[in-house]
Amino acid sequence: MGEGPKEGEVGHLYMAFKSMMDKLRESHLRLKESESHSRLLAEGIPEMVFSFDKGGRIGYVNARVEELLGVPKDEFLQGGLDKLLECVYPQDRPKAEAFFSRIVEEGSKEWVEELRILPENGGKPRYVMLVVKPSPGGDAFTGLVVDLTVTKRLEQVVQELGEAHMELVRVQKMAAIGRLASGVAHEINNPLMAIVGYAEKWIEEVEKCNPALANDLHRIYDASMRAAEIVRALQLFSSTLRETECEVVDVEELLSRALPDIKKRLEQEGVRLEWRVEESLSPLFLPPHYLREMVVNLVGNARDAIVDSGKGSRIDVEVRREGGDLIIRVSDDGPGIPKGIRSFIFDPFFTTKPPGRGTGLGLSMVQQMVENLGGAIRVESVESKGTTFVISVPCEPRRRNSR
Repeated sequence: MGEGPKEGEVGHLYMAFKSMMDKLRESHLRLKESESHSRLLAEGIPEMVFSFDKGGRIGYVNARVEELLGVPKDEFLQGGLDKLLECVYPQDRPKAEAFFSRIVEEGSKEWVEELRILPENGGKPRYVMLVVKPSPGGDAFTGLVVDLTVTKRLEQVVQELGEAHMELVRVQKMAAIGRLASGVAHEINNPLMAIVGYAEKWIEEVEKCNPALANDLHRIYDASMRAAEIVRALQLFSSTLRETECEVVDVEELLSRALPDIKKRLEQEGVRLEWRVEESLSPLFLPPHYLREMVVNLVGNARDAIVDSGKGSRIDVEVRREGGDLIIRVSDDGPGIPKGIRSFIFDPFFTTKPPGRGTGLGLSMVQQMVENLGGAIRVESVESKGTTFVISVPCEPRRRNSR
């Protein structure tokens, strides 16, 4: 039989064990002090701090949870990550679930996500940034929830102010152009009508005896009529809505008078025009010339896009009522509008046509008339697939202030 440990060896083992226990006790105390210090710091910061493991169990959360999520601290600790997900805005919940799933699966880096939350106590929705870092061992995670609500609202206010400023600049520019257009149209119209009148008169006088001169006079007449169209566009662009211009309008009848001739011309160019008016649409109190000009201009714009590009073959006009608004949709299957110029298409005198074709006033004139009626116009376009203009105007016009 072997000999047992000697007394000196036992004493040595005892002292080594005691030293190890003292060090463990000291480490434990330091760990407790560190944990206590960390929790004290966590309770003092203005953001929500929490820890969780891979099973979704919450190990710690500071008191900020009650203010941010409207959930009592004990309830949040018991509910785990599921409780946090319950407070996430419904539309953001799938994103939040995927976020935590990736953390648990990969978990080796810092994770950041922005979410919206709905406090359980009925508070206002909040924007938050969620930052999660894994522990050194990777078995637990620490999360920080930063309230971004004030920042987001300030960003929104700044954006709205910027948009309001741009709209003010646009309105002032349009008003200045309108005054200029009105003055130019007035000054040009009278002498222009004289030229047209004299050209018509002399064409009749010389057509038989001097065909060459008559041909030149025809060119003068055609050029004058082209100039007259521009003057008319300027007058429409600079005009404001007068209540006396409004009358009871049967939209189906108005389009049936305005579009058939255009339909025939388009068919000769290989373009099909169709229009549909909601059967239950009752007569409306609106300016008929506004409706006619808006539809005809948008159809003409669609025609130019299709014919000039050689892409597309169909234009559709749809008119219906939605609540108290009249909706007019003019769609084509043409080339679409390049992204680079979409922000300019409503600018006065902007055109992609070569010199001598188009005034660049068509779309800006439509927009001006829509706004005079208290409505709005927007464009939906996909390159190589087509464009749709959507007009929404009140069935009884709310007039804008005149210039």
